[in-house]
Amino acid sequence: MVELIWLLLVAFLPPAAELPIELRITKKQSSSKANWVGLSAEGLTVDLGGQTELVGPKDLQSVQFVQHALVTDNSASITVSLHDGSHFGPIAVSGNAQTIRLQLTSELAIQLPATAIQAIQLQTLSDVQKPQWQSITQSRIAGDTLVLVRSADSLDKIEGIIGAITDEKIEFEFGGQQISAPRSKLAGLRFHSPPASIASTKAVVRDVWGNFWNATQLISSSDHQRLDLVLAGGTDISLPLSAIHSIDWSLGSTQYVADLTALDRKRLSTVSLAVAIPGDDQLFGAQPIRLSGSSGTSLRFQGGGIITYRVPTDYSRLAGTVYLAPSGTRFSACQVQVKLEDKTIWNAELTQPADRVELDVPVASDQRIHISVKPLVEYPVGDVVVWQELRLLK
Repeated sequence: MVELIWLLLVAFLPPAAELPIELRITKKQSSSKANWVGLSAEGLTVDLGGQTELVGPKDLQSVQFVQHALVTDNSASITVSLHDGSHFGPIAVSGNAQTIRLQLTSELAIQLPATAIQAIQLQTLSDVQKPQWQSITQSRIAGDTLVLVRSADSLDKIEGIIGAITDEKIEFEFGGQQISAPRSKLAGLRFHSPPASIASTKAVVRDVWGNFWNATQLISSSDHQRLDLVLAGGTDISLPLSAIHSIDWSLGSTQYVADLTALDRKRLSTVSLAVAIPGDDQLFGAQPIRLSGSSGTSLRFQGGGIITYRVPTDYSRLAGTVYLAPSGTRFSACQVQVKLEDKTIWNAELTQPADRVELDVPVASDQRIHISVKPLVEYPVGDVVVWQELRLLK
């Protein structure tokens, strides 16, 4: 009866501009083109070829808004991580020990309790500083923490109590003394008090700025202009529907390939090492990495190689994005390929670092998948390939 009432209400809403989406449900291998109508606790209402249908929560896998492209020039230097796993890059942050104001864009701001925030990175870090930042923000602490930039290669920390946060400085109590720390000298800060509890994430919402929000509840507003979220940490936020890039309900039915145990790995190279290095297959070829702003683990091939995994039971699709990622300006074209046992099920050629190739193919449970990168030149340079968030889906 509730579903019928919802559909009747939707039927009498004033006509709205079409909002095309790519809809994927658990019962189908492929996506369907539809128009978004509304989202409630009962499920997602869509227009499929002129017919209004309600897709129940258990059948929802993902939605991507066709017209809401990701902003590719987002160069925000601030990164905020919440205790519930949400992470995003505001353009400004201010507040105090209780409440933090985060300016997502010039027109959109949200407020969060400080207890919801795990850490705030205040400036872009070098490759040398990043591991130090991760170590500091993942270690046990006895109080709020300021992370100091000692040099281009070194970070340090002090513990105390965070006070007011402005664009220029952070007030901090350290050893009974009040200090004003210039933000230009800080890599970031970390709050000590976590929220009382973290609920299970039901869906991951990604906005057009590349931010990820782990939601335990989500519905569209009555005017269908906004998406109201309850984050897994218990905080309510509301985002413009026009700013939503995708919603993924497949958490729990997703397995990142890089998190699996490899059955085999081999280094493939046209250049032989003058001296054999024991374990060179571990140094070159495929390695798991966590990319900034990503929600899962990715694979990075340092040169040509092949790595083999077994598809876990009940998983039926392999999806991800593949691209060249040289550390400098020089690079070599590569062939990338996926085999299921001895059958090639997907392949592509990467010729420019700017190219992003999407991968979404059916696979079979308990069979082996072979993922490979092969340089297309005799003496490759910069043949580094990233398989971003390569994942198996049920």
